[in-house]
Amino acid sequence: MRKERLDLYFLVDRSGSMEGTIIEMLNGILRNSMKVLANEVERFPNYELLIHCISFSDKVKWHIGPAPVPAKVLDWHDIQVAIGGTTATSKAINLLSDEFERRKRISRVPPICVLITDGPCTDSPEEYKLAISRLNNTFLGKTAIRLACWIGEKRDTDLKQLWAFSNQIHFLHINPGDFLINSKILFEAVLEAIKNSIEGNKLTVDRNTLIKEGARSLNHDVF
Repeated sequence: MRKERLDLYFLVDRSGSMEGTIIEMLNGILRNSMKVLANEVERFPNYELLIHCISFSDKVKWHIGPAPVPAKVLDWHDIQVAIGGTTATSKAINLLSDEFERRKRISRVPPICVLITDGPCTDSPEEYKLAISRLNNTFLGKTAIRLACWIGEKRDTDLKQLWAFSNQIHFLHINPGDFLINSKILFEAVLEAIKNSIEGNKLTVDRNTLIKEGARSLNHDVF
């Protein structure tokens, strides 16, 4: 029987500020998570988890894709930092929109998009706003489960951009210090998104409440 595809898109910052411990940690987390996530999806025998990855600095490229690779056979190749590169997040979102406009709808379940960055977009605010608007105007972008993950110190002014990207699941904040804790945070969040995609559930937590109360998700700070 043909399996339904479940597409998981990572948008990963490889700007100069990611150099060293941060990118090493992130590559390790992603490398270790792929087959574990694939095994979890096997509990839903009618679905196959497919991985795409866009990496970005001032230039944007497909790290995996645009043709996806099944998670169960994926051999993760480390993302390399662009020394001195800036953070062109809007260009990465536009590349994702290119893919969504091309694909239209070819699956019964919404895709999952995970944006991972350690800094604000260095494109103009107008470029970022237009990129988000374009993503929201695609069918797959509008229906996707979109998760934003911030690595590093909490800066509320920068977080507003990530709130614009994320929609149906909690915003994540991780510190670049503890590999095991950060692996658990990101893995559990993506796994929750996978289950929500397959089961048709949407998280409807009011974001203003999360901000005011400092609420916790998956036993860790949402900021």
